[in-house]
Amino acid sequence: PPERFAAIAAHLGRRHQLPSLITWFGQESRATANSIATESSSHASVAPTLRLSELAALLSGACLFVGTESGPLHLAAAVNTHCVGLYGETSPTAWGPYGSGHIVLQPVEAEVGGARRIREENVLWGVEAFAVCTACDEVLGERPGLAAETPQAA
Repeated sequence: PPERFAAIAAHLGRRHQLPSLITWFGQESRATANSIATESSSHASVAPTLRLSELAALLSGACLFVGTESGPLHLAAAVNTHCVGLYGETSPTAWGPYGSGHIVLQPVEAEVGGARRIREENVLWGVEAFAVCTACDEVLGERPGLAAETPQAA
C-alpha cells in the first residue's frame, strides 16, 4: 500500500538522510507515486518520465532500491545497486536479484510439493513497513534494531 512506501521513505529520510525518488510507469502508477510522495513528510519526490536508459543511469547512482519484483528491481541489481526486494507469489529463490548485498522479503509461505506457495490473496500486504525499514537499515550497513523513527508493524 502507498502509505507503507511513504513510511519507508520517511524512515530513510530521517534515519539515513536519504531522499527517495519514486519511479512509475503509467497514469495509475503515477497517481500512486504522487500519493507516496505526499504522505512521506517531504522525504520523497516523484521521478519525471524516464526512458529505460535514463532509469538505468539513475539506478546506477542510487545506494538502495526498494521495490517489488519487477523490471526496475532487476535493472537496479544489474547496475550493482543494493536492493530490498518485495516478493509476492513469485519465488525469490528462482527470481530474486542477482549478486550480493540484496535482501528479499516475502510474506509467510507454505511449502507445497517443494514449491513456494503464498497463503494470502493480497500477498504483498503481508510485508510490513517495519520489516522493510529493518532490511533497509541492514543493507545500508546498520545492525538490525529498533529506532524511535522506525514504523511499528500495523
